[in-house]
Amino acid sequence: MELIYYTFDEDEANIVYNELKSALEDVVDGEPCRIRQYGKRYEVVITWAT
Repeated sequence: MELIYYTFDEDEANIVYNELKSALEDVVDGEPCRIRQYGKRYEVVITWAT
């Protein structure tokens, strides 16, 4: 399952990514989130198993 945060601001995407990564790294195995870029749109993606 995925939760996606959309933004058009690269700085905002990096801030959200860093905050989520530090909050989730203790409870999620592997990489808790990642940033994808499509043109000018950035997506911070959190993935987890259900």
